[in-house]
Amino acid sequence: MLIIGSQLTLHMRLRKYLPIMLVLLLYSSVALADRCIIPILPIKVREEMQVAIIGWNGETEVMILSTVVSPAIITQKPDIFKKVELVEVLPLKTIPSVEAASIKAFYVFEKLMMKSYYPFGTFTLRGGVEVIYSKRIGPHTITLLEADSGEDLYDWIVNYCRSRSIDPPKVANVSEYISVLNDYIDDGYQYFAIDVVEIGVFSTYIMPLKYKFASDCIYYPLRVSKTLSGETQIRLFIVTKDRIPPEQIESLGFKILNEKLISIDKIAEADKDLANLFKGCNKVWATLIYYEGPADKLDRDLILRPGFSLRFIMPYILLFSPTLAVVLPILALEIYFRRKGA
Repeated sequence: MLIIGSQLTLHMRLRKYLPIMLVLLLYSSVALADRCIIPILPIKVREEMQVAIIGWNGETEVMILSTVVSPAIITQKPDIFKKVELVEVLPLKTIPSVEAASIKAFYVFEKLMMKSYYPFGTFTLRGGVEVIYSKRIGPHTITLLEADSGEDLYDWIVNYCRSRSIDPPKVANVSEYISVLNDYIDDGYQYFAIDVVEIGVFSTYIMPLKYKFASDCIYYPLRVSKTLSGETQIRLFIVTKDRIPPEQIESLGFKILNEKLISIDKIAEADKDLANLFKGCNKVWATLIYYEGPADKLDRDLILRPGFSLRFIMPYILLFSPTLAVVLPILALEIYFRRKGA
């Protein structure tokens, strides 16, 4: 095989990828899609996994995101150490803070639920697109934009790529992609986090990022992924004070894999900012939901709010229904005869 050889330098390079291979083994059963991923080079990119941890306390959301991607380079003698840059787009309604997160958070939640900062650039305006801030975190170069036009936003991304001396993004249907961007803008999502991330040709677990922003609901962007082709999978861990009605989740095509009350100390093991959302709470609800299906069916964003559902009390109704079936008629007769006697 190409990656096996006697050269010492090759072995030394391959050792760097062993942690990635271990991560892939742990997550081999899940896959991807939340932010729209655009490969910079004219190659196919196979998204292996998209997972997120979302915490919401009624006012603020913390979203921890990561992706595993594999550039699928079709050639007889590929350069196995060639780098590929991707652009990820995340629509938001409010200005977020962004920082690196730890992969440990995903390990903690899997266990619970299974049965550097370098500022650069200045504020600029390019045809209806304003740069709010830009920073570099590990392999990520993140630029937060405020846009009022999908056309201007797409043009900005193309020009931005050219300014970095890399090929512009390759989008199969530009007009459809611009239409999706305009839909977000019309719905009030005027902020867009543009994340340029460098990966290798091996399947790569992209370093998680943590977004924190004001939100009046549990939010996760899905429509931005509808331009992707083929099947996709999404795996979300959602942390809230109260339970989320299952009807809301299922109406979006998601399945509930598990939900349970978890102590706040366990949440703090995963991420302290996540735990700090729920000060004063001893326990919170954690819900694991999953989607598998065509990417082009993702025509609605995930917007959820905790609340009451009859399905929460249905087990108790079924448990006591035999007793009630006997007791209620007796009570009804007792009331009837008392009134008749009076």
